[in-house]
Amino acid sequence: MIRPGLFHRHLYMVLGALLGLIPISIAMWITGETSFGTQSLASPEGFRFLMWSVISGIGGSWVAAWTWAVASRRLPLSLAAQLLVSEVIFGLIYGFIHEDRGPSVEEWTGATLMISGVLPAIHFAQRKRLPVVNPVQRA
Repeated sequence: MIRPGLFHRHLYMVLGALLGLIPISIAMWITGETSFGTQSLASPEGFRFLMWSVISGIGGSWVAAWTWAVASRRLPLSLAAQLLVSEVIFGLIYGFIHEDRGPSVEEWTGATLMISGVLPAIHFAQRKRLPVVNPVQRA
């Protein structure tokens, strides 16, 4: 069974991808370029680059947006906001892998402070809430 609003969400994601692709395509058409840097899109390496770009775009954009939407609907706001810190931390990790280096002291300190701020928030959100007793009802 298809939910009524599901089609529109997918339509907006496709529309967003097309809005990014149209200016690039127009610029390539105007300039007559069929390559990115030294790689021609007609070569096997260029085609492999294009396919990995498409796979990365779908995996990194559409899947990430979908999982974020699911998490933000199912989690309380106080926990959903903590997910943003994980995005920054994983971005740092991937950046360090790309640069083939470890974090500096300042980067370690910043990441540690961010994580140490998230852990208490998760702990407090998981604690069971005590019922609020109205003082008027006690008497």
